[in-house]
Amino acid sequence: MEEVGWSGVLFPQLLHATKSFMLSSLIGGFIWGIWHVPLVIGGGYNNNISPYWAAFVLPWMTTPWAFFHVWLRVRSFSIWPVFVAHVAHNCWIELLFDPLVGRSEYLGFSNEARNKRALYFVGEFGLFAAITYMVCAMIFTIDMDAGYIS
Repeated sequence: MEEVGWSGVLFPQLLHATKSFMLSSLIGGFIWGIWHVPLVIGGGYNNNISPYWAAFVLPWMTTPWAFFHVWLRVRSFSIWPVFVAHVAHNCWIELLFDPLVGRSEYLGFSNEARNKRALYFVGEFGLFAAITYMVCAMIFTIDMDAGYIS
């Protein structure tokens, strides 16, 4: 339900205020990531890795991910496709990548992966997700520059 806040209120208000796809995505994504930091550091939402690492990486993932969310919100005129994309992301991370590296509540495929700190690279707080979303952000920026918003 956090999409009601992000895609239903924050992102449209930022688009209205800034008139810029890039600026609204950067600001909104950073706020989105920082919003989760207290839960990451103090609430255990960190996938059994250093909470400080998770708090550092999360805004690096949510900021470029916001480019996709804003793009999808603008293109669809609805929060529902963004909601489905967020759920799909969570399922992809939690049902595919986390078990591959042996996250705690899943059986996992490799104790060796856990010992090699694979969670720092794969999973919600891994570098792979952050880098992947950064590449996607560039693609969505090019698409938005060609169309709806500057």
